[in-house]
Amino acid sequence: MGNASLGEALQNSYHKLFGFKRFEGWKYQVRNDIGINVNASFIQTLFNYQGLFKVVPIAEATLGTHFTNARAGAIFCVGSYESNKSTALFNTRVSSGYAAPKKKIELFMYAYPSVLVQAYNATLQGGLFNKGNGAILANPETWVFEQRWGICFAGNRFSSRIELIHQSKEATSQLQAQNYGSLQMGFRMF
Repeated sequence: MGNASLGEALQNSYHKLFGFKRFEGWKYQVRNDIGINVNASFIQTLFNYQGLFKVVPIAEATLGTHFTNARAGAIFCVGSYESNKSTALFNTRVSSGYAAPKKKIELFMYAYPSVLVQAYNATLQGGLFNKGNGAILANPETWVFEQRWGICFAGNRFSSRIELIHQSKEATSQLQAQNYGSLQMGFRMF
């Protein structure tokens, strides 16, 4: 976390690539800090209609020096998808072995509404052991609503996912909700 994470360099690179204005607030970022978090998740398909529509409740908890929180939600999938143990949605699609995919191609849309309860968020509050001088810090909102909409594709060794995310205010001093996107691509070598 902090300058050592190279977030500034990454953001400046894609801002330049897409012609966006350079962000000038990096001098106020949280300070460098190393963290350890432990995460536990429960993911179980609740409903599956003929392999075309499924509902997957998810419960997660994180405890650590960077994040302490819990999340609950459900993913609603429509299309051609694999079981939870071998799907690109959870990055569990593998080439061979126990959970090998049964379908050559996965292609589906999904919605994932969730609620997050935050106790500690180092990206807002600074590191547990190194808050640093000059960083702009904030208190986290206790309750955060998040909605993700996405399309997932996987075939052979390639997988990809594109998401649009709407998130309510994450910090008490934040003026409005935020919207952003995510693009993920993967290629398995073996």
